[in-house]
Amino acid sequence: MNLPIPFVVFTTALIVFCMLADLFLQHVARLANPVYRMLLIFGAFFIIQHIFYPPKPLAVEDLASTVAVEQVSVCKNVDYASTYISGNNCSNAAQNNIEVNTHWGKVAFSGWDATISSLEFSRVGQRQLDRPLFTTTSKLPDIVPMFLVGAGSQIITKYECEGVTEAPEAFTVTYKADFEKNSTIRKTFIVDKNLHRIDLQIQIKSEHDKDCALPIHIFFPAPTLYAPHGESGDTAEFSSAVKEQLSAVVISEDNRFEQTLRDPLVSTKQIWKHPALFGMDTRYIVYAMLKDKNNFVQNASFLFNNISGMTAVLEGSMSTKQASWSFSFYVGPKETKALNQVDVRLDKTLNNYWWPFGPFMRFLLSVVNMLFSILGSYGWAIVVLTLLFNLLLLPLTVDNSVAVKKQEEQAKKMAYIKQKYKNDPEVLKREQASLMMDSFSGGAIGKGIGTILQTGIFLTCNRLFANAVEMHGSSWLWISDLSASDPYYVLPIAVIILGLARVILLSDRKQSSSVIVTGLVFGLVFGVVMVYFSAGTVLYVATNTLAALLLTPVIKMLKK
Repeated sequence: MNLPIPFVVFTTALIVFCMLADLFLQHVARLANPVYRMLLIFGAFFIIQHIFYPPKPLAVEDLASTVAVEQVSVCKNVDYASTYISGNNCSNAAQNNIEVNTHWGKVAFSGWDATISSLEFSRVGQRQLDRPLFTTTSKLPDIVPMFLVGAGSQIITKYECEGVTEAPEAFTVTYKADFEKNSTIRKTFIVDKNLHRIDLQIQIKSEHDKDCALPIHIFFPAPTLYAPHGESGDTAEFSSAVKEQLSAVVISEDNRFEQTLRDPLVSTKQIWKHPALFGMDTRYIVYAMLKDKNNFVQNASFLFNNISGMTAVLEGSMSTKQASWSFSFYVGPKETKALNQVDVRLDKTLNNYWWPFGPFMRFLLSVVNMLFSILGSYGWAIVVLTLLFNLLLLPLTVDNSVAVKKQEEQAKKMAYIKQKYKNDPEVLKREQASLMMDSFSGGAIGKGIGTILQTGIFLTCNRLFANAVEMHGSSWLWISDLSASDPYYVLPIAVIILGLARVILLSDRKQSSSVIVTGLVFGLVFGVVMVYFSAGTVLYVATNTLAALLLTPVIKMLKK
């Protein structure tokens, strides 16, 4: 496996940073407890990463240079879709609805404008969701329906359904409508039952002027999640869109992958010519055009509004009296298997939210999914995963405990040397240097390996449990969503109690009260900080602390 250079550089820098920080805390700051050394190292790294170097999407090289110089007339006025929506056509769109149920969810069609009025995802990977994810809905105003089609400068409406057919692998829904100058359009949707793929076929017969190409536009909105207030998506009133950072996802004509946040695109008004892949994503969902079999798309761009945030516009034209085009779209969660089954290029959309732990996260997620298939719960999968990590790291934990005991003995020797040679500075410096050399020659660098691994695992799990769509909406006991924080603060409180209990059990009567108090304060502060982490991350920390607490008698025996 060829690892990307930025990942190799980052991993190397992280290891060096952890080793140096661990040596400093152990030998200069005299912090013997490896748990609190790990917490301090993590805290420093977390501040550096999230304040000074927050994760950024893949940048577009010089946005201005990629904007098309020549713009055909279809690019100059595509806002008529927004005008159509603002005309309050929701009542018409609600007529003649057709719904099809697939293995992964439900797709509802509007007969008025032959669009997808609602998408519900009831399954993510191996997990059947307790409540569906609603990503497109006509129940909210000012939303451009999915796969709305315009010809010239008007939206084509008043479709009639020609039929719905079901095959073993897909549903086919066909609509037909007449529009100006004895022109007709036929839209055929092919909804795959097993894959998150929808194919769209458009056929147009037009009597337009041969000397002027007829502009054609296809619109589809951003995959914004919506939260229903009621129990049923059909009758519930929807709240405002769940706030998610939107990004454009593009593979340009020269096969360059771009993932750009929404805000920079608003000011640049960028246009892509003949993109190979075009769409939008959030943390959990992707909508993207994957195939343009007839090379329809001349230009692709975005409209921006305050509700869905972004609307993709595929722009083309027809110069003959009859034309047909076929497209393939991915509409679904950012789940590795689902993405790769439809198009392996979509796997790159995970980079933005998984940076910089991508390779580790993929491995851990595969292990978590395997445990889920056995246990049937991502919560219990996290618990078992944490226990497995503790078993694997047990030799390092024991070695580190022995090292801590030796460090305490060296601290006593250092105090003895200071007292013995307090009147002879030269001898004191020589003896101190000799004792420090003995400390480093005893494997000081190796003593920090356990701390480094624990820190790396914690950082990876934190990013995974907060960003993997498998965790979104996954419940465990009283927790309804492992990707969100614990609503009742049970897990953070458990972390505090378990941490304090471990400090007390590990404490020695010969230790000064200041050392014990320092440990208690660190445990309390860390537990309070856990309030802001995802429940999955805090569950990992609580289980890890509990496992360390159960190992405390073994550690105390080794220290004697």
